[in-house]
Amino acid sequence: MKDSDCAGTSKCSMDSSSQSCSCSSTDGQDRCELLGTCVEYCKTKAVVQQLADANRQVVVCDPFLPNSCTSGLVCQPSSTCLELTCQPGAGIKPVQCRGLCLPAVRLLMSARFSHAGNAVAVSLNTPAKSGSYPCSSVFEMGTTTTLGGGATCDVSEQTVSGGPPRGCRFWIMCCCW
Repeated sequence: MKDSDCAGTSKCSMDSSSQSCSCSSTDGQDRCELLGTCVEYCKTKAVVQQLADANRQVVVCDPFLPNSCTSGLVCQPSSTCLELTCQPGAGIKPVQCRGLCLPAVRLLMSARFSHAGNAVAVSLNTPAKSGSYPCSSVFEMGTTTTLGGGATCDVSEQTVSGGPPRGCRFWIMCCCW
């Protein structure tokens, strides 16, 4: 079976194939072939897995529906929220979602200085929008002052990394009691 044997937007899928065998009358040999089934494109294992992988970090919600997030999370409206979906006949497309489920309390989980003293990596309890930003838009004024004017912070998933301007280092003093 091939895709052209299927109607509409269905595709030939071998996800749950069966085998058909027959005996050739000319040479007595068995001839076997795998038989696929016609499945709507959006329901093939490959597409379902691709959507699950792409949307794993995104928990969408509707800010206008109460309790649309699980316990400990709140629905925050988002104009940049996108979720991949599959629509019959149209395929995989990003669709704007109304909101994202985020922790009710956003916390700094840990901070680690580099061995060279020229950077700090901060772990967060929730993913943040990835990109490079002025540290002044990421941290409060006290932290921004410590990092130095013009410092850039890189955000990736649940980690924020930044440091003082080039050529500068953090001076870390430790005291024992």
